[in-house]
This record gives sequence, C-alpha cells and structure tokens, in this order.
Amino acid sequence: MQAAPPRPICPNCGSGNPPTLSVCWKCGATLAITTPPQQPGLPTSSIPASILSTPATVQPQASPPTVPPQYTYAHTSTDTLREWADVKRRKDTGSTKNGLVILAIGFAVSTIGVVASYFTTLLGPVALILGFVSGIAGLASLVGGLLVVLGRQSFGPKHSRNAIISVVLFITSIILSVIGGLIFTFSVVLAVFNAASNASSVTSASITNAFNIFLVTIIVGAVLSGMASVFLTYALQQSTGRIILWAAYISSLALTIMNSIVTFQGIAEAINEAFANGRYNPAPLQGLQSQQNPLQLLTIIPTLVFALAFYMVWDRIVKGELPESTTVPTTPAY
Repeated sequence: MQAAPPRPICPNCGSGNPPTLSVCWKCGATLAITTPPQQPGLPTSSIPASILSTPATVQPQASPPTVPPQYTYAHTSTDTLREWADVKRRKDTGSTKNGLVILAIGFAVSTIGVVASYFTTLLGPVALILGFVSGIAGLASLVGGLLVVLGRQSFGPKHSRNAIISVVLFITSIILSVIGGLIFTFSVVLAVFNAASNASSVTSASITNAFNIFLVTIIVGAVLSGMASVFLTYALQQSTGRIILWAAYISSLALTIMNSIVTFQGIAEAINEAFANGRYNPAPLQGLQSQQNPLQLLTIIPTLVFALAFYMVWDRIVKGELPESTTVPTTPAY
C-alpha cells in the first residue's frame, strides 16, 4: 500500500498545508518543495520474457450437452382405430348372426306347442312333452332377440334405434299380459270363494268382465309383441323381407283377434252355465277346454313366416351383404 505524501509546514506561521499548495493557505508565505519518498522497486521476476509477453489463453470449460425434454404423446394411429373397428364389427356380426339363427329355430319349433295343444286328446302324454319343448323354444327366442340387440351398433343407427324400440315394446307387452292374467285370476278366485262361503250370490257378470279385461290385454300384448318382432330386423331387411314381416304381423294380429272373439263367446256361455244356480259348477268350463278351435292351427303360418324373415337376414350376413362396409378416414401423407 503506497504511503500518503508529507504535509508541508509553513516556515512563517507553522501551519500545515496540503501537499498540492506552493504557498501557505493562512499567511501566504512560500512553502518549501518536498519530494515524495521513493517506493522500493519490485523484485525482478525469474519468468522468461516470452512467457510474460504472451498472455495465457484460458480454455473455457465445455458445457454439458443439452438434453431435449422428453414428451409423451397419446397418439393413436389410424391403423389402430381400424383394428378396433374391425374387432367391434366382427363381434357384433357374430352376435347378430347367432341371435338370428336362434330366433328362426325358436319360432319354428314353438309351433309344435300349438299343434300339441290342439291335439291334446289324441296325443295324450306326448302333448305335455311337446308343450315343454315349445316353451324351451320360446325362451331360446328371447335369448336370440337379446343377442341381436347386443350386436346392433355395427349395423347402423336405424337398426340400433329399432332394436331398442323392439325391446321396449316387448317388455310392455309382457307387463300388460301379466296384469291381465292377475286381474282375471283374482276375479275368478274371489267369485269361487264367495260362492263357497255363501257370503253373497255369485254373478257371472263379474267373471265375464274380468275375462273381457284379460282378452283385451292379450290383444294389446299381441299388437305390441308383433310390432317388436317387426322392428327387430326391419332395418336389415330388403324390400321383400319387409313385405314378409308386415304380412306375418297383420295375419298374426288378425288371427289373434278372431281367436279371442271365438274364445270369448264360448267362455261367456260356459260362465253363465257355471253360475246359473248361484253356485260354481266347473263342468261347463271343463267341457269348454275339450273343444277345439280350428283357427288356433292357423297361427302356425305367421309364426313360420317370421322365422323365414329372420332367416333371410341371417343369409344376408353370411353372404357379406351386412353389415355395410365402413372405412376409417386417413390422414394424407405429405
């Protein structure tokens, strides 16, 4: 560290002055000139001049390489979408095809029950077996319809909508039929109970009215269940198949109404005879059960026609006409 220069002292007044003044700041006398002390010299370096003259170049430290950030992209290629669509398509096609086969066979086999009920007296115990087989065929038809509904999505929005409508109509028909059966059963049991206890005189009008309600629910249920059968495959049918569906539905509904009218007339007479004396006499109703209605056999025809319509749709699927081909849009390559 360099020492500060001495302050000159005025010889006249003895005042100290800054080293930069040549006269006294107080009395104006001339100051003596003082020389600053010499600093000792630096020791001679032993480093060669060539090294001292060339400044050393400091190499900058290399920075670590920059690693780009890793991003995760949720990217689905067009091929993957196409594969998913194909898997869904094959699954729906198989479900619908199997359901149609079960429906066609179930409707055809269910006609055995109609034959068995008509020829009960002739077939005897065999009629019970045939009726059991017909019941199993009816349950199988429900399973087939469920498979068609489950495989609806790959066959277009119209068929998907119609399948849902078919399910709603069928469930509604079952509910109405059950309600009508419960009302009829309750009315008959109540009338018989009153007759047995002599609580009141039994009138045939009460049972007849209950039976009328039961017949109405049967007819409405037939209307709804027939429409369900039409809607189930209507969008998959060609023009010929749609005509066959409507023909089967109209004929089935007409036969149901005619059978209901004939049955109502016979039951109304039997009920009047059963309660003619104020007490229940089961003989007229038992005799009615043994009577055969030829119109009952005609119901086989629309049932088989429905089975034919289901088979026609199954045949279109087997030939590859259904479902209609769909393509997944692709992104053009640049």
